[in-house]
This record gives sequence, C-alpha cells and structure tokens, in this order.
Amino acid sequence: MSRGVLIIRAEQEQSVLELKLRERGFNPYCHSMVDINALTPSDAEKELWLQTRWDGIVAVSPNAVRFFEQVVATDAWPQANKHYFSVGPGTGEPLLSRAKQPVTWPTLEHNSDALLALTELQQVENEQWLIINGTPGRSIIPDTLTERGASVTIASVYERVPKENTAAKIASEWFEQIDRILVSSKEQAELLTAYLQQEGLSDWAKSCHWVVPSERIAEVLRDFGVTSPHIHFATSAMADDLVAATIRIKTVTPMTAQTIPQPEETKPTAPKEAKPRSESRFWTRFFIFILLLSVLTLSAGGWYLWQQQTALVSATEQEFDALRNRLSAAQRTDAEFEARLTARLQQDANERINKQGEKQQQQISELRAQQESHQSRLRQQVAQQEQDLIRLSQRVRASESRKADGWLLSEAYDRVNIAVQRLSIDGDPAVALSLLTVAKEILADDRSNYQTIIDQLERDIAMVAAVPAVDYSGVLLQLQDMQRQIAGLPMKFDVHAIIDREPAEVSADTRDWRDNLANAWKSFSADLVRIQRDADLPIRLNQEQRLTLNSRLELQLQLAQQALNRHQQDVFNSTLNEVHELVTTYFDLADLKTTHFLAALNSVRNLTIVTEFPTNLLSRAMLRERLRDLESKPQQATEGDND
Repeated sequence: MSRGVLIIRAEQEQSVLELKLRERGFNPYCHSMVDINALTPSDAEKELWLQTRWDGIVAVSPNAVRFFEQVVATDAWPQANKHYFSVGPGTGEPLLSRAKQPVTWPTLEHNSDALLALTELQQVENEQWLIINGTPGRSIIPDTLTERGASVTIASVYERVPKENTAAKIASEWFEQIDRILVSSKEQAELLTAYLQQEGLSDWAKSCHWVVPSERIAEVLRDFGVTSPHIHFATSAMADDLVAATIRIKTVTPMTAQTIPQPEETKPTAPKEAKPRSESRFWTRFFIFILLLSVLTLSAGGWYLWQQQTALVSATEQEFDALRNRLSAAQRTDAEFEARLTARLQQDANERINKQGEKQQQQISELRAQQESHQSRLRQQVAQQEQDLIRLSQRVRASESRKADGWLLSEAYDRVNIAVQRLSIDGDPAVALSLLTVAKEILADDRSNYQTIIDQLERDIAMVAAVPAVDYSGVLLQLQDMQRQIAGLPMKFDVHAIIDREPAEVSADTRDWRDNLANAWKSFSADLVRIQRDADLPIRLNQEQRLTLNSRLELQLQLAQQALNRHQQDVFNSTLNEVHELVTTYFDLADLKTTHFLAALNSVRNLTIVTEFPTNLLSRAMLRERLRDLESKPQQATEGDND
C-alpha cells in the first residue's frame, strides 16, 4: 500500500510538515500553487502601525506574522490594550515568540467565526483595531468588527500570486506514489482542482484521501466531486494536527474472492462404479467445507485484528490530540496570567500615583487652612497694633502739656514699640534697626538724663543686627532654577557601572612572592563572573508615570517657594525632603546633572527661613517704666535721680 502524501502549501510552511511526515514513515511530495511575496508599505503606513496605541491587533496567518516583521524591519511591535489575537495556535505561537506580548486564540475551533465569537471582540464600539493580513484575503474579520462599531486599519504585508505554466505543473511520476493530499488554503484547493481537471486527473484525485483544516476547503472539494468519506478534517492548520489527521486515514484494498475449484462433470458409467464416485464426491465436499471454514476463520480473525489496530491507533491519536490541547491551554493560561500580572502591576502603579495625588491635594488644603489662619492672626495683630497706636496717640496728646523730657520719652518709646512690632509681625530687622536708631537719636538731645537708656538702646541695636538674615530672594531664585532642571534629570536604569581596574604590578624580585601571589589572585578573581541577587532593583516607569513624577517634583518646589514667602518652616522642610527622596529613588545618582541638582537641593534643604528676632527689648521696658514714673509724679524727675 502506497504512503505518498502530496503537500499543497506555501514553500515557507512546508519544511516542518514534511519533516514530521517523514518521521511517521510517509513519503511527502511538496508543491505550491501560489507564490507569496512581501509588499512594501510606505513610511507613513509603518509609522501608523507602530506608533498607534491599538485596542486590539489580529494576525490572520503565520505568513502575516513573518512578513510583518520583515517589512517593518524592527523588533518593536505595536502595543495593544486587549493584547493580540489569532485564529489558532499555528499563528498564535510564532506571534507570541516575535511580539513578546500575550496572544489569545479560540480553544475548540480555529477559524474566523470562532475568533469573532470571543468575548473580547464583542464590545468594540469606538475602538481602534489593526488587522495584519495578505492580499487577496477574506474580509469577514474587518467587516464584522466594523459592523460592531470599531475603527479597523488593515496592514497588508504580503500578496499571494498564482503560479502559471511550468511553475504550477506537478511531476507526473508523483501520481503513482500518492494516495493522500494535504491542503490548508481554500485558494490553493481551488487552483489545484482546476489544474487536475485541466490535466484529466479528476478520477485519480477523487480516489485519493484529502486532509483539510476547515469546512471552507471541504466545500471546494465537494464541488470538485470528492466524496465525503475521502475528506478528512484536521483540528487546525498546524503541522501536528495535519499529521495526526493523515495518520488516522486507513486505505483498505478490497479483497478479491477466491476461486473455489468445482468438481469435473463425469459421464454416467456402469452401476459397478457408482460407489467409488459417491465416496470421491463426499470427500471433495468435505475438503471444500474445511477450506471455506478456514478462509472464513482467517477472514474473521484478520478483520478483528484490523479493528483492534484501528481502535488502538485512534485511541493513541486521541491521546496525542488531548495532550496538544492541554499544551495549548497551558500556553494560553501562561499568556493570560502574564496579561493579568501586567494589568495588576499597572493598576498598583496607578493606585500609588492616585494616592500620592490625594495626599498632595490634602497638603494643599492644609496649606490653605494654615494660610487663612495666618491671615487671621495677622488681622488680629494689625487690630491690636491700631489699638496700641490709638492708646499711644492718646498718651502723646496727654503728655504734650508735660515737660520736654516726657515728650522725648514718649517719642522714643513709640519708635521702640513699633520696632518690636515689626520684628514680631514682619520679621523685618532693617526697619526695626532704623526705628531703634531714631529712638536713640531722639534721646541723645538730652543725653545727660537718658544715658542709661541710650546705652541699652545701643546694646539692643547690636543684638538685633547680630541676628543672621536669610537671603530670601537668592533662595527663591535657586528653587526656581531647580524647578526648570527637573525635565532634564536622567532616570535610573538596570545598568551597573563598569569600573576599570588597573592590573596590579608583579615584581620580579623573588622576595616579593607573597605580594605577587596576592596581586595575581586579585587579578584572576576580578575576571570571574559573579551571579548575585539584587533586591534593590530600580523602578521602571513609563512615559505617563515619568510625567506624573516630574509634575509632583515641580509642585513640591512650588510649595517650597510659597512656604519661603510665608515663612512656614515645617512646610518648607517637608516639601524639600520629599523632593530629595523622589530624586534619590527614581533618578540616576551617578549622572552629573543629578549630582548638581542634589547639591543645590542640599544647600537649601536644611535652611532656617524663620528667624527668631528678640522682641523683649530691655530698652522698651526701661522707657515704659520711665513713662509710668512721669505719669505718677507731677514734678520733673531726672534720669540720674531715678537710676
């Protein structure tokens, strides 16, 4: 019985199927009725395919996967929110290895209808889908997705061109060896049947067993005249499934009836010969009966053994099919797990960013509340200041009738009191020093009576001048410059710096053999490959997360500027500490830009922006006591008498 198999398939897909058939003892003959050539898309089309963020991507065949990678000439495949889809594992497995992204395909049936029945392809309204196929090709997938409301872009990366004349001809000596034909494409089946009909080989083709992966190809064969018993279905167009369907075919050669010898006719003889002829006829029939019984027994035994062998082969193939299905299911499970893991990581990252945003909003609300509280305190202080000024004015008017020394004391006390208020409310030492100097000059007109107060004023002036002042304008400009540097800071990557080590010198002196041995061991061990677990891996951020991180850094620096203007020490320190933590966590600390940025940050991070000026000036108390003495004593009292 012949075991020749004719493979009608594209040249790019024949080698694996041919090898598997040879391993099973078949003689494969490969032929293709079409040529598959790559198309050359424009640069604009390539950019559209690769740069667009698609909701879903469908690859219709292994040729689509192979030629797409060839025409785009890059390892970067387009991104998909719902990942990739294929008709079956024959396309899904090469797509998974090349795209490095999860791929989904139908489980039970591997065709376009089963793919379109998946849950992910039901609700596609207002989504963008990319279909990778060849021309000419079926339009059922893009048409159905368009009807469901999706915007479909077709990436045609190859074309099928029918062969003509000599290129399409099949060697005549093959037909004597072939009893099985494998066809995996409807277009190839149509071209092959037309060729066989043209060459007058229709009867031969109808007697062969055909292996096809879909009902569409079987319809072409039925129209050609091949009967259903001669059409065998494979689970998919994968090489393993086609080989399994080929093995299940059992071609049985009809058994020819054996010619049973008949006894020769004898002429009637004399009565005396009747008994020997009767005995001869009995033994002849007996032997014929035994012969027929033996033939029937052998036929029944052979039929029984054939049935057992068929059942064994069928059970074996079913086990192989079940193993392949489990393997495909395991691969899909791995792909789905990877997709879920990626989605979970993305969700966790988004949750962290959202929490940081909420914390940021809460901090802004707290800052607003603090600002309102500070403004309320300022209004109260201003009201108190106005009341003090009113009382002071009343006191001045009351003291106008008094002597000149009382007027000088009131004027000086007014200046000192205002200076204390400017130090406590505004923190402005320049104005306070000016007021204290004016108060000293007022009392200098009667230095003999107020020398003690003048000396104390000089000590208070020196004490206020000795308080270190903060360059608020310089710090503000430095924070604004740091805010502009954020966009240029490099991120941290998983690349360790390679440190060049100079080889240790080896002395020629034999007395240095210990040092030479130690240096040789260090040089040798430095070249060894060390494998170690590094738990402190840098975090990889996508573009959206990088923009969010930059925005947060800029906002923290902006809050630090506001805290500087409002003299809010806690807010100033907390915002700059958070900036320092984010920069050291996510950016490359070895880069010069990051180093300069951190140096500038450290120069202002621990800066004290709230200066504690002395507000309880002894000169103020001395002036107040002198005024009280003047108010309580109608007669004039000199400075020396009270001292």
